[in-house]
This record gives sequence, C-alpha cells and structure tokens, in this order.
Amino acid sequence: MLGEAIAAAANVLGERAERVLDKIGGAIGEAARTARAELDALDDAASRRRRAEWAAAARAPVPAGLRAVHASWIEHALAELPPRARRAVAEGARDPVDTWLARWACAELVTMIARDREVAELLARPTDVLVAWLLRLGEPAGARGDDLDRVRAGARAIAPRLRRHPLAARQLAQRLPRALGIVVLKSTT
Repeated sequence: MLGEAIAAAANVLGERAERVLDKIGGAIGEAARTARAELDALDDAASRRRRAEWAAAARAPVPAGLRAVHASWIEHALAELPPRARRAVAEGARDPVDTWLARWACAELVTMIARDREVAELLARPTDVLVAWLLRLGEPAGARGDDLDRVRAGARAIAPRLRRHPLAARQLAQRLPRALGIVVLKSTT
C-alpha cells in the first residue's frame, strides 16, 4: 500500500517522478516503481481512478483485507495498546484518536490484496492448507528436522518466486500463525 501511495503522490512531480522514485530503496521503492509502471500502462481516466483508489486506501485506518491476517498477528499488535485500540480496529475508527490508534496497531501489517493472480490464489488458501503446503515443500530439505525446519525449508524453496512480488512474502507470513510467519519472513528475505 505504501508503494502505491507513493506512486500516486509522485504523479504531481510530473517528469521528475521517475528520478524521485529511483532514489527510494528497498521493498517500498520497488513497490512504488511497480505501481508507477502500472499507472503508466493505463489510459488517463483509468490512471486517475486507480490513483484515487490508492489514495483512499492510504487514508484508511486499517490495511485492506485485514480479515485475511491471522489473528495472532493482530493480537501481537494490540498487546501493548489500550483497549480503545482494539475497539478501533474491530469496529472502525470513529474519530481522529481512534484512527491514530488503529493505524498504530496495524503499522506492521500490509494490505492483503494482491494484484498478481498467483499471489492472490496463494493468499486465498486456508491457513491449514498453507502450512501443509510449506511442510510438503520442505520435506526433502528438512527430513531430519522438525516441522519448523520443514516450514523454513519450504519457505526457502518458494523465496525466488515471492521476491518477484514486493509484498508477497509478508502477505504469506501474515496469513500464517505469527511464529510460523516470522520463520517464513526470515527464510524468504
């Protein structure tokens, strides 16, 4: 979402947008450049519509598709926050303080909406199916280890495919229980 918001905002820079986006590093920079290329491929009306969608998503208190995030990630995010933050995430922000609390709670979470069909299909699978899939992928490499070793090996096996999509590894990790998701993140990045 951040990459899309940056790409949408970069539109006001005109010809300088490409130079500015090229200076942004890491996954966010890659996501911004990918989003900018997507905007460039659209006609003017569709580009304006897409920028408006991205700007609205950037202003939302919680990331799109929050229901797809495993509850353990949300619980971890809310653990140190006041009860009002839990209400703001669960029921929606009613005022600026609720909006701030919801954004604070969801700061580590990414949008669970994937534009790539392969990633979207992966994220649509139930959690138990994803875990079983990672375990199967990791069987050859982690045969002598425990389930955690097999998940780690499975994540390493799919890492090259996930790296083609800036948010895919984090999205997959957030679909899993947090302990497994962290293993996936460390194994794919």
